[in-house]
Amino acid sequence: MNKTDKIFEILDEIIVDFIGKEHAERRLTATYFEFWTTLKEQVGTASGFTGLSEYLFFWYILKYIENELNLEFHPHKETPDTFSFRSKEVAMTHDIEISKFIDVKNQKTDIAIFTIVNNDYKLIAAFQLKIYISSPYVLQNDLLKLEDLGEKTSALLFEILFKKPTKAGKKQLLEFCNKGKYRGRAFVISKYDLGCNINLNDAIDMTIKIIEDVIGEEKKTKSKRGRLVYREF
Repeated sequence: MNKTDKIFEILDEIIVDFIGKEHAERRLTATYFEFWTTLKEQVGTASGFTGLSEYLFFWYILKYIENELNLEFHPHKETPDTFSFRSKEVAMTHDIEISKFIDVKNQKTDIAIFTIVNNDYKLIAAFQLKIYISSPYVLQNDLLKLEDLGEKTSALLFEILFKKPTKAGKKQLLEFCNKGKYRGRAFVISKYDLGCNINLNDAIDMTIKIIEDVIGEEKKTKSKRGRLVYREF
């Protein structure tokens, strides 16, 4: 084990300690900003500091699912530079092209969760993370990604916000949550009340319930296909 591995071990311990605790999203966000503040104190600025926010949330969701479904994810090389994480029937991706798995237009979703049944991928949930909303267009781009998935799939859609949006941003989020075809599947994860909030643990529990339903239905189908029919002569 090298020294870098030890850094990730410490991070993982922090994340795992949060699993199942109330307002996990607030704890993860606070951890991010603690690191961000320390970084500024060490080198003067946090400019160019990226990746930790996605790591915190991705790893939390992955470990939560592993614990609840009693499975284990393993890295699976997708391209020379990217990996997905897979168990036998579930896959997770971070910021890689998901059109290779399902029929949607090209996009890199921050966190995507799929079931895998007979080599057929079904998108169960998609998460977009935004630390700062520098302009309405930045948030809109995030929401457009989720909206496209909402129109093309039956997936749950979650926008994770670290900072409080403007009034215009709140309006965008409410419109996103209440839009047509995917109304009831779109939510915001944030410590700020934005009118369509869900906490992170509930979001993952909803995702797990759908995973169980999809996998359970396939097992029932296999059982019916493989059932022997006895005839009396």
